[in-house]
Amino acid sequence: MKEIFSRQLVGDTVLLYVKQHNIISLIIVPEKKEKNIDISTEECFDGLIQLYLTGDTNFANYSSGQTMRNSSTANSFRIKKQTVNENELEKTVETSFCDGKNLTVKNIIIFDKKTGGLKTYNVLKNERAEDICVEMFASFSISGLSPYKTNADDMYIYRTFGNWSAEGRPECRKIESAGLEQSWANYGLRTEKFGAIGSMPVQRYFPFVCIEDRTNDTFWGVMTEAPYSWQIEVNRFNRYISLSGGVADFDYGHYRKILKNGEELKTKTAYITVCSGGIDEVYNRLRRAINVADHSDKEKELPVIYNEYCDSWGGPTHERILKAAEAVKRLGAEYFVIDAGWYCDSPQKWSISVGDFNENIKAFPYTIAETAKKIREIGMIPGIWFEFECVATLAEAFKDETMFLHRDGNRIVSGNRGFLDFRQEKVRSHLKEKVIDFLRVNGFGYVKIDYNECIGIGCDGAESYGAGLAEHIEAVMDFIGEIRREIPEIVIEACASGGHRIEPAFLSVADMTSFSDAHEGYEGAVVAANVNKLCPTRKNQIWAVVNNKYTLSGIRYSLAKTLFGRLCLSGDIIDLTENRLKIVKEFITLYNKVKYILKDDNNFYFGNTDLKYLDLEGAQAVLKISADGIGALIVAHGFKNAGMIAVSHVGLENYEIEDIFASDTAVIEKTGGTVAIQTGNFDACVIHMVKCNK
Repeated sequence: MKEIFSRQLVGDTVLLYVKQHNIISLIIVPEKKEKNIDISTEECFDGLIQLYLTGDTNFANYSSGQTMRNSSTANSFRIKKQTVNENELEKTVETSFCDGKNLTVKNIIIFDKKTGGLKTYNVLKNERAEDICVEMFASFSISGLSPYKTNADDMYIYRTFGNWSAEGRPECRKIESAGLEQSWANYGLRTEKFGAIGSMPVQRYFPFVCIEDRTNDTFWGVMTEAPYSWQIEVNRFNRYISLSGGVADFDYGHYRKILKNGEELKTKTAYITVCSGGIDEVYNRLRRAINVADHSDKEKELPVIYNEYCDSWGGPTHERILKAAEAVKRLGAEYFVIDAGWYCDSPQKWSISVGDFNENIKAFPYTIAETAKKIREIGMIPGIWFEFECVATLAEAFKDETMFLHRDGNRIVSGNRGFLDFRQEKVRSHLKEKVIDFLRVNGFGYVKIDYNECIGIGCDGAESYGAGLAEHIEAVMDFIGEIRREIPEIVIEACASGGHRIEPAFLSVADMTSFSDAHEGYEGAVVAANVNKLCPTRKNQIWAVVNNKYTLSGIRYSLAKTLFGRLCLSGDIIDLTENRLKIVKEFITLYNKVKYILKDDNNFYFGNTDLKYLDLEGAQAVLKISADGIGALIVAHGFKNAGMIAVSHVGLENYEIEDIFASDTAVIEKTGGTVAIQTGNFDACVIHMVKCNK
């Protein structure tokens, strides 16, 4: 028999702590739908605490090898107490458990009153005399999907793919097609377990999942911190679906962690939401929850960036940089970033020379400090590229094998890169000189941190490969924090072969991230829009590559996609023709005018999402509405055979068009709450609207 142990209202969400067989489960529902739930069935929910220790008994139902949930330890925890603390900023629900054998767990759920976001994590403490070995400890566990009286027979699972230059592709499948239909006998566990292994957390999937009950118009969404190997599980044993996730467990990511007497283990943080109204509302809520405050005052105004990589292609020089700086300053750019290759004597060598970072005196005959100084004199903040976690095999620094990560005693090498071991003091000291001191002495105010290979399952030096990987990446993030502590005004961009680190933990230590390496192709507009679903707009740096090989419509197409994030120009600005420069100037004027929308926006997507990226057809449009409702922005892109695309939204009839960025042949028709747009093939249209004072 189930009973409600506790009910907590946090914003528009109800947290129900349900007790059954002395086990506490967490059910979350929209407050407006609470009256429709029914938890009276005898079918069990999964527990709020999901923990597996070495030696545990697995759950039955063929679960071994599929999941480590519902272990004998997990099911032994009993609630001790629950406390609620509230102030003007947040409400915190802390629920304490013990297993009767001197293990305690605290589950923390925090409601942020400003963002409306919910975040949760768990803390395990070993008070036993002997050590314990943790093989799985979930950040979150939500059960009872779906809890309504009306049987949920129309359920869907949403995920988001990673993949290089295709980040953000959405997937929606019926629960049955994902292999999660319950059996005729309510026996035999159904599990869908997915994630990423290694140091590129968005290599395959984003750490996100959503379950939709279409019958009852309810969506449960989660995005978890995942700077290294992670997993999300969708489990079903009976009528109900359960969600959990966090650091990849021993079965999936070779994670084992020993806790001695008195030691604690804290999970990564997960962001959770439940709502009605469609998948776009889930994205909006999660994106708002992870939209952390700016580290730098300069960043509050979302300055225009210029990165010279698509001009020099790995061969920057002092002379060319200063010419480009003069040109982009006239356009209004405020950051000038010198990208890869400043340390080697040939553009072809930038990748195979990573790691030594000795400035190329032929390219910078007056020193790179002088180049940075000249950029500041022009009126811009100079930035520079580093890939300091890796060392290329041909670099001089590769010779000292003791500084690198190893697995089974062998140095880990992926492609042409080895990986420095950030747990070592000598590595940190080396990089303090090569990176932090370099930035400070040479006057750089912006650093682009790139990362172009993956470590894999993990490394030596800890209880398991997975634990070693976790220690190493935590040390990497601490080093990024050290850069900021040493140079407080620095602006930090976190890039990883484009968008392979777009997850909440790395977003929290950096000012912005790179959306993708899909800079020049038409698919970049689709990738940028998709990534913007789970990455806050103001942290999502998107490149517009402009040069004379592009048509005017092609330049407009590339520029418009940057409104799914932060505007970063690249390409040959110096020799750009006047008619192309005119389009760039017009767009930057518009970008500066609509930044108030991009700082905190709600997005709504229109058009087909099941597209062949290399053969795009049709059109897409995204409606962005500012958090205060004052302004709205429609960003439309036409592909092959682009027809009319309609954008409809409740309340849009109360907005008037103020600015248009489009070709003279674009068709725009606004009727009530609908705006119909036809751009032309591989062209774009941007419409800025302002709410009427009626």
